[in-house]
Amino acid sequence: MNKYPCLILVLLFFLMITASFANAANRTALIFGNSRYEIAPLKNPVNDATDMAAALRASGFSVTIKLDATLREMEDAIYDFGKKLRRGGVGLFYFAGHGVRVKGSNYLIPIGARLILAKMEDAQNELNIVILDACRNNPFARSFRSAQNGLARMDAPTGSLIAYATAPGQMAADGEGRNGVYTKYLLRYIKEPGHTIEQVFKSVRIAVLKETGRKQTPWESSSLTGNFYFNTLKTQKPSAQVPQTKPTSKQASIQPPVNPIAKEKVRPSDYTQISYDKKYRELRMGTGGVTGVYYPTGGAIGRLVNKGIRKHNLYFGVHSTGGSVYNLNAIAHGYLDMGMAQSDWHYHAYHGTSKFSNKGPNKDLRSVFSVHPEPFTVVARADSGIRHLRDLKGKRVNIGNPGSGQRGTMEVVMRAMGWNKNSFRLASELRYSEQARALCDNKVDAIVYTVGHPSGSIKDVTTKCSTVIVPVTGYEIDRLVRENPYYRKAIIPGNMYRGNYNDVQTFGVGATVVTSARVPEDQVYIMAKSVFENFDQFKRLHPAFMNLKRKEMVKDSLTAPLHSGAARYYKETGLLY
Repeated sequence: MNKYPCLILVLLFFLMITASFANAANRTALIFGNSRYEIAPLKNPVNDATDMAAALRASGFSVTIKLDATLREMEDAIYDFGKKLRRGGVGLFYFAGHGVRVKGSNYLIPIGARLILAKMEDAQNELNIVILDACRNNPFARSFRSAQNGLARMDAPTGSLIAYATAPGQMAADGEGRNGVYTKYLLRYIKEPGHTIEQVFKSVRIAVLKETGRKQTPWESSSLTGNFYFNTLKTQKPSAQVPQTKPTSKQASIQPPVNPIAKEKVRPSDYTQISYDKKYRELRMGTGGVTGVYYPTGGAIGRLVNKGIRKHNLYFGVHSTGGSVYNLNAIAHGYLDMGMAQSDWHYHAYHGTSKFSNKGPNKDLRSVFSVHPEPFTVVARADSGIRHLRDLKGKRVNIGNPGSGQRGTMEVVMRAMGWNKNSFRLASELRYSEQARALCDNKVDAIVYTVGHPSGSIKDVTTKCSTVIVPVTGYEIDRLVRENPYYRKAIIPGNMYRGNYNDVQTFGVGATVVTSARVPEDQVYIMAKSVFENFDQFKRLHPAFMNLKRKEMVKDSLTAPLHSGAARYYKETGLLY
């Protein structure tokens, strides 16, 4: 097992806690991940930070993430974070990177830990959580006078909990996968429904001890007086559990359908068909990659639906998937009940056109509502010479992974421009979560998104390296919009991203929630009602939702008929006549 001498410190600083904070209205998080140190670079912090951001968004947090941030960028972000916390609710700070102790004080490199704690304490909000993933052994000893290995132990003040991934002086395993061992299990267990924060850390400790052969012992110092839940859905009591039954011969004979677009299998182990006679009925929703907007959109919907589970007995499950085309195929095969999809691919799946021509039309597809607009966005290196869509020819371009919405839209643009893969010096197929680093590492000249704005991913890449957002215009694009009802002109506002001061013209689609006519009417009714009766809360759950309007959501960008359950709710409330 590959190891590095590292402490993952988790400080949970709760101010004057006397009650449960499971359902605090505002959840605000700031996340840093620093890997690219000139001395002793680290492998996992950027991955850990990225995955933690996605998990927290799914738990209802509004997240700001900064990767490989400079001192000034970190200070500015912490200042903004402190202002947001004054609105109250739960504040969470997560840092992954190097940390040292100098003369008894703890420092994150390149910033002091006390600055974060001071900002959180000054805000006097109900609950603060600080998670520090910082190495104990000091690789910067020559740069720090009187520096000592490891962060100093901090005892938990009243109403707080401090959890350490490993005891002082011990080794924390880096792991052989995407995440460090401790963070890997933290990501897993914060998703568990109905687990208090103490239960989460106990589960993490047991798992880490087992994987490391008891060489790494997470531990806590706690004086917590209230309860906090990352996932507020309570688990069923053992007496209420329904024993698992063996699949019928008919179920056992079902083969995993192959997605001809993504070249991936839709696995029954991931998306089992639903049995509606269980304790809780279940709706399963496919979203997208964990670093995009689709995944937190599903998490936001799930949070609102599951809040009323004791009343309506319906559980809303959210799954990260390959994106629009993958979700539409999984819905067609019955392995998903709902999914996020671009309006263009929803149109093609319903009518049996474009990539769905071999399958034929799926007239069972239904619309629920649209969410944010998704402009097609091209981000290029500032030194690449790319200033317009036509300049992509002959360059190194990431066209997106097969099955993703961005790849599908890029292929539409390529056909409109008369291009194919050979038109580029390099046509890479990196996933959404991989392309930003490739751009900043000068492995590609341009990357593409079909995404709502502001986008955390685009904010990260435009902050980390010098970039330009490229206009997507011309007679070819005008013809695309004119001939296809699911496209529309779009503008990416200036000053939204660093270094991009002017409005950028492009075109785009709409992000839509789709389902099947086979899904029971009352379940879709409950889902729509949960969102629209908590509409103000829903809009606060992601920056891309800020400008949403109810009446536009039930009409715009919907390229298949409304599901009967959604239509019933909209008519009852006057959104449709």
